[in-house]
Amino acid sequence: MNKGLRIFFYLTKQEMIQIRVLLLFIVLAIFIDSYLAPVAEFSKAVGERITPWALPHLTNDFICQIVFAVCAVFLFCTAPFQGTAHCYIIQRSGSFCWQIGNILYIVTMSFIFVGFI
Repeated sequence: MNKGLRIFFYLTKQEMIQIRVLLLFIVLAIFIDSYLAPVAEFSKAVGERITPWALPHLTNDFICQIVFAVCAVFLFCTAPFQGTAHCYIIQRSGSFCWQIGNILYIVTMSFIFVGFI
């Protein structure tokens, strides 16, 4: 399990610094902000807060569901995560630990993605 955690940290460090992931979160933040701006203005005019109700509002819309699904696919589009050191890492740690590291990375990034939304 220790090798799996090391592979998870290696994948996290490798994938989080890519411009693809950073741009994805920036574009997603701009989309969510522009989508919720009219709702925020309306709630300010009425005097109610929308903070706990933003996520159900976003996930209820068909267009937002498509955008979130496309963003998730774009986030995990390099899913086997085979970089230049892939063969070396599998030889050193084993295939099972490599798979555990990949699974931990995908689960963690899924939680970060949903938490960002």
